[in-house]
Amino acid sequence: MLEQLETFHKTRRGYLVFGVGELLFAYLFISIAIDTANLFAYVASVVLVIGGIMNLIKALIFMSSPAKKTRTTSKSKSAKKGTRGRSKK
Repeated sequence: MLEQLETFHKTRRGYLVFGVGELLFAYLFISIAIDTANLFAYVASVVLVIGGIMNLIKALIFMSSPAKKTRTTSKSKSAKKGTRGRSKK
């Protein structure tokens, strides 16, 4: 289930949902912080605002790019041969 949530989070819709959700929770925490003067609520609201803005920026960047290409990692020659960095004797 966590893997499905992680793959959803890395989509355009996921970034938007998480960004808006974090900003809504930030609004809730900032309301609590103003009402109670609780330092934890202030810190939580700042963290949530930063996270929400970062997710929305990622969503905008994700939307502006035409297509996401998956990165392929190339293995080194020693890994391809199966030596795993050991020297040949």
